[in-house]
Amino acid sequence: MLYYKEKVNMNYNLRNARFLMPNGIEEEQGFHFSKTYSLEKPYEYDPKHVINEITKIKECDYLELGVDQGHTFDHIKNVKLKHGIDPFGASENITHRMTSQMFFSMNEYFFNNTYDLIFIDAIHLFPVVQQEIHDSLKILNDNGLLVLHDTCPNKESSQKILYSDFEKILNDVLCCEEKERLKWHENTKKNQPVGYNGDVWKNAAWYRSNTDYTVFSIPDACISIISKKKMKSFEHKSKIKNLTFEKMTWGLYYNCFHQIMNPFTFDYFVENISKELL
Repeated sequence: MLYYKEKVNMNYNLRNARFLMPNGIEEEQGFHFSKTYSLEKPYEYDPKHVINEITKIKECDYLELGVDQGHTFDHIKNVKLKHGIDPFGASENITHRMTSQMFFSMNEYFFNNTYDLIFIDAIHLFPVVQQEIHDSLKILNDNGLLVLHDTCPNKESSQKILYSDFEKILNDVLCCEEKERLKWHENTKKNQPVGYNGDVWKNAAWYRSNTDYTVFSIPDACISIISKKKMKSFEHKSKIKNLTFEKMTWGLYYNCFHQIMNPFTFDYFVENISKELL
């Protein structure tokens, strides 16, 4: 399938709900917002499946922000350089136990590393991820890819930002008495956060709307990818321009998924990514 069908039957517990669109978008852009997406579709793949398809094509210098237990980092293959950043993660393979902000500063002063592939899966807050993307693009090689996790929430609650969720980080992850460092979002059975994905989808939507980079999503894996160079296989002619944070509401996401997230199936990604990278 080239990309997800633009209108599908909803199988969702809010089937009859209407999500309001942000003011002005319809008039500014001239869109008719009748396109929907099956929000209840489960994730069939993990980030490691997407990333290993990329490294299978070419050996990469790899950077990961937010290693946590290592569910992704520990399983990435065919990389020359492999750096993992996390101040509190449990994986024994973390190479830099520091925040991303500290790492980018140290890299600018001392390390001077660049990367072919950068995976961002740390704190799920728009302003933090926006800064991480900005800093990552400066050290991403020209033909490199930036991969974002948690960009395709399948229900409204999972993209909410709730202080009660972040209290769990402070109490369970950062607490010195938590001897096993029971890492937050990869231990959801214990912590049960409501806003599991956070509002990272807005980062992908913002870069697709406000830059000339190729930005596309793989909802099967809850992933979005930013490419510095144009990728014809992953371009969709229809997009909403000049999105601001205030306009990126759940109503926009729900009604305009194709324009703002540019989704493709995992199978299509596997079939076409090699022609863009070789």
